[in-house]
Amino acid sequence: MSNDVERFQDFCRQFINRKVREHFNDLGGDDWQPDFKVSRHFTRWVCTHTDNDPMMLTLGRLLVYFFKVQGLLEEPIFMMPATNLIQSASTVAQVILHFQESARDARTHKRPYTPVRAQHSIRVKDDFETAASVNTLARKIHNILNTPPFSYDKGRFKFTYRDKLKGHLLIVTAINEAEAKSIIHKILDIVNDSPNWELLSESKSNRNFSEVHRFRAAGETYKRPQSRPLAKVQFSHAELHLPNLKRNLTLIDKRGQLVDRHDSTAS
Repeated sequence: MSNDVERFQDFCRQFINRKVREHFNDLGGDDWQPDFKVSRHFTRWVCTHTDNDPMMLTLGRLLVYFFKVQGLLEEPIFMMPATNLIQSASTVAQVILHFQESARDARTHKRPYTPVRAQHSIRVKDDFETAASVNTLARKIHNILNTPPFSYDKGRFKFTYRDKLKGHLLIVTAINEAEAKSIIHKILDIVNDSPNWELLSESKSNRNFSEVHRFRAAGETYKRPQSRPLAKVQFSHAELHLPNLKRNLTLIDKRGQLVDRHDSTAS
């Protein structure tokens, strides 16, 4: 008769593996063959529970799944959420670009578990019915933002680039206008557009963003997350949001590697 440990591991094989398959469904079904040179393949293999796993490996797979795949305890993004744009443009495909402070810089600034992040989104009007079209977009982003990895300095000044005719809305917090222009130029390059700097505006604020605010809860004093922190953020990964898909497609993973897809429509 199964003991408690076996029941727990059986639960992981049934329910966690199902979640893993759903998350990595672009790699194939149960008969997929992992390519350990591709980080997305490696991650799926690590997260998949098997019949012969010892208890320590079971716990390790769970940790990788919840922290690496599900992003447990990730810091809220200091940028306009992409979900706002997705809700207002649900019928248009969008590229979602992620940037993050390096682990070394985060430790230096005493935020090892909460590195500063940024996220930007832009609409794309291409047809993504085939895997080849998605791969073409991924390679383009890789060439623009990842060879070498692009970075910019986030800061206290807020800049907005709004082009109503083309449907562009980019909001950047940077240390100065030049840094804001650098990331805006890169993003527009993805959709083969050139910036019209007459459409760039700066929002003024009298708030002291360097001031530290604290609050008390349950008898303890805590420091509130800093608004508009100063940090250099580097391109980390990219996603493609398509209408009617529940989960975004990963174009470039967090290690800066392309996620290649086989075109099932090819003859």
